[in-house]
Amino acid sequence: MSSLRAFEAAARHASFARAAEELGLSAAAISAQIRKLETEMGVTLFHRGHRAVSLTEQGEAYAHRVIDAFAMLDPTDTLATSVEPRVTIELDAEFCRQWLLPRLTPEVLNDMGVHLNLRTHTGTPRSLPSETDIALLWGAMDFQGYKRSTFLRPKVFAVASPTLNASSLTEAAHHRLLHERDDTWWRALFDAASIPYPNRARHLTFHRCDLPIEAAAQGLGAAVGDDISAERYLAERRLIRLPGPILESRDYHMLVKRGHATGPMPRLVAWLKSEARAFETQVQKLLPG
Repeated sequence: MSSLRAFEAAARHASFARAAEELGLSAAAISAQIRKLETEMGVTLFHRGHRAVSLTEQGEAYAHRVIDAFAMLDPTDTLATSVEPRVTIELDAEFCRQWLLPRLTPEVLNDMGVHLNLRTHTGTPRSLPSETDIALLWGAMDFQGYKRSTFLRPKVFAVASPTLNASSLTEAAHHRLLHERDDTWWRALFDAASIPYPNRARHLTFHRCDLPIEAAAQGLGAAVGDDISAERYLAERRLIRLPGPILESRDYHMLVKRGHATGPMPRLVAWLKSEARAFETQVQKLLPG
């Protein structure tokens, strides 16, 4: 218990020195207790720098459990019996901001009755942190211990501000072509429309998928977007879809940790699936023709 208490205090403070002050020990004693715990567990819980320490991935996962456990055992905490269960969702940072956050309301969170822990990443994750209960990932990836299902099927198309004076792909080529990283999707759209690609077109390139959409809404050019990133702009009429092909991108998939048939997980999973179905219905209204 002394090692666990030392770890719990150090994890909360992200400091051996501040944990030592709280527990009335020396920083060396805190370090020794945590070393003992690491030896017993066979894992490294902290990265140790010259002037600072930080939790490793395994340390962070273990800290959530230990901190919650100590909070529930605290006899002075009258709220301990009503601590909400923690559910961790792993997802891309831009997807979290564009799709999930607009759908979360205080009422939704209260109905769920969970302490929602949103872990975000950029790029494609090679593994899932051990505390992950649900993952919403772009692309079909399988991880041991999780059941995967299709979540959303993004649609890709060209958009522009209503003020840009572009009503077709051909007219869009007279303005800047806005896109992420390279012009692969623009070439695919022109090819699908059987229109020669404008190799002399001007470009503005970003390295985040949401920024071309924002730039298009500001009238900087025409963009290739998808229904997830463009949903709000289309609904507010800050963007319109240019006539032309609608292509399909890789699907988003939901991965749910096995063994959660009871508790808050089924309710949260059902809500996510319901929101995904409602989103696809709404997209059909926003993308006529």
